[in-house]
This record gives sequence, structure tokens and C-alpha cells, in this order.
Amino acid sequence: MRTMTVALAVLACQAPPLPGQTLPGAQGALGEPPRLYRVSSEATEILIRVFTAGPLSRFGHNHVIVAQGIEGTVALGADGAASRFVLQVPVRALEVDPPDRRREAGDEFAAELSAADILATRENMLGPQLLDAARYPVITVRGTTQGAAQFTAATVRFEIRQSAAQRRVPIDARVTDESIRVTGVLELSHDELGLRPFRTLAGALRVALRLQLSFEIVALREP
Repeated sequence: MRTMTVALAVLACQAPPLPGQTLPGAQGALGEPPRLYRVSSEATEILIRVFTAGPLSRFGHNHVIVAQGIEGTVALGADGAASRFVLQVPVRALEVDPPDRRREAGDEFAAELSAADILATRENMLGPQLLDAARYPVITVRGTTQGAAQFTAATVRFEIRQSAAQRRVPIDARVTDESIRVTGVLELSHDELGLRPFRTLAGALRVALRLQLSFEIVALREP
């Protein structure tokens, strides 16, 4: 399963680290430094399910969007101190409707789409009316946990364009000295993210407000 968890969060508002830098984390009770982990772009993924709506929805299609190429850092707090993370999602790396992921997504995504349909959907998604990839090339996700014992939930902040949405998210975390693996599922809306989904024919055919996200984050211990 390659669904992706947005994990570890009560949101820090600091800037994401530059390449080669590490994310600062809280010190433990005795001043121990945090354990640092680098997100594995190859093993980390966010999958987004997008639905059609409106009286003419039967003429539209549901879509699967896959976010890959994700970079970031996790600082695991010592002695129960808060842990912090930051993820950066490259907007132009978002993949629209890969056939294998549509099959995995279930009957609501069973319709086969032409290459032209997929291209048009991607152009709309990256265009100035939605994600505006030319001006906002990165989506940032960041946050902190309350400590290792709190790894069953996280408050996650999504920063898209000039908007931000924050949500408490149940997570499943597996933490070792060598790696962190976090998975989870949540539902957001376009409104929360400050996005205006595609609509036509006075809204008779439109993209639904709700978005279903599943995620898996894998981070490996820094040397």
C-alpha cells in the first residue's frame, strides 16, 4: 500500500529547511538533541481522490491525483518532547489518473479516461484558477506532535497558494532508530484550502468540494 500519512503535527510556522539543512526540533528535558530523519521521496506518497458533483455529474469523471517527489525533514523530540516535521510537495510533479491507481481506488474510478481527458484535467489543476503552479510551485505541510506518546494523532497544516488549513488527524506511526513510517486518512474541502474547483453549465457539472486524502510518509535517520 502506498498511501501517504501526513503525520506528526501541531504546526510550526517556521520556514521549511533549505537543501542540506535540518529541521530544528525541541530539546528533551535534559537538553538532548532531537533525532533527525530525512523524508524518502521514493517511499513517500499522498493520494487524493476528487469527485464530480451536480445534476449532470454522470457526464463527468472522478479523478485520482498522486503526489510524489516529496521532500522534507522530521525532528523526533527526545524524552517526550514535541516532534516537528516539514514536507514540500512539488506541484508540477502531481500525477493525474495513473491507470493502476484508478483501479486500486475502487468502482467510483472504474471509468477509463483518454489521454486528452487526463491532460485537460491536469492543465486545469495546474492553471491559475486552481493551484497556479507558475506562481506557487510548492505545497507545504508542517507541524509538531506533543511527544512520542502522542503518535496516534497529529495536527497538520497544509499551506497552498496563500491559504492554509489546519486539521487534527488520526495517524498510525511506526518509529525506530532507523526510520519513521506514518500513514493516515483524512477528508478536506476545496473551501478549507482556499481553492475554487472547476464548474461549468452554471454548476450543473462541477468538481465536488470534498477531497479524500490518504498518505504514507517514510523518513530515514540522518547519519
